[in-house]
Amino acid sequence: MKSLELDTTIQLDPSLLYSKIGDEIVLLTVESGKYFKVDAVGSRIWELIKEPTTIHNLCGKLIEEYDISSEQCYEDIAPFLERLKEDALILIS
Repeated sequence: MKSLELDTTIQLDPSLLYSKIGDEIVLLTVESGKYFKVDAVGSRIWELIKEPTTIHNLCGKLIEEYDISSEQCYEDIAPFLERLKEDALILIS
């Protein structure tokens, strides 16, 4: 499976059903029966990857919104994106 590099294009799986409750997102995958709850920052990432985008562009948008360096952004979001990938919640191209 492809590694998540800065030039990797990712997109939220459009077949997923989820709900925003306050500043968090919750979803239940029918296929795996897993329940996910995403905090405010994760929810923002979730919103930004509804459409295909590279991880580089995703970090660029997050850097504009949060006081964070590009290196720190990638280090902080990489584990979250890896988890989404492992649980088949994002599409990689």
